Parts: sequence; structure tokens; C-alpha cells
Amino acid sequence: MYLLAAASGDPLLDWLAQAGMGGVLAFVVIGFIRGWIVSGATHKRVLEQEQRALDLVYAQAEIAQRALEAAERKGP
Repeated sequence: MYLLAAASGDPLLDWLAQAGMGGVLAFVVIGFIRGWIVSGATHKRVLEQEQRALDLVYAQAEIAQRALEAAERKGP
């Protein structure tokens, strides 16, 4: 069986095409170890943390706005 070798211009894709299944498997394992690829559970956890942080920022902004309005009403 002969495979046609076409250069994609991307060295990573070219290496993966030449490396075969073992190279792709090694790339995936290294990707998980290095943190380039994350599991679905990790991704979901990070999104939940981000949403909690945004909720906290919005709550603090609302409190600051009310404090500013109260200070403006009180006057100098």
C-alpha cells in the first residue's frame, strides 16, 4: 500500500502524517501531560469557576454603584 505524501506546510501536521499511529498516540499522551488537551470534566469545572468569578465581579460592581449613588445623594 502506497500513501501519497503531500506537504501541508504545517510542520506538526507533516510530522504526524509521517509518524503514523504511534506518533499520533504519543502526541495525544504528551498533549494530556502538558495540558494542551483537557478532559471534559476539567473543562466543565473551569467554566463553572469562571461563571462564579463573573457573578462575584458583577455583585461587587453593583455594591460599588449603590455606594456611589448613596454618597452622591448625601452630598459634600
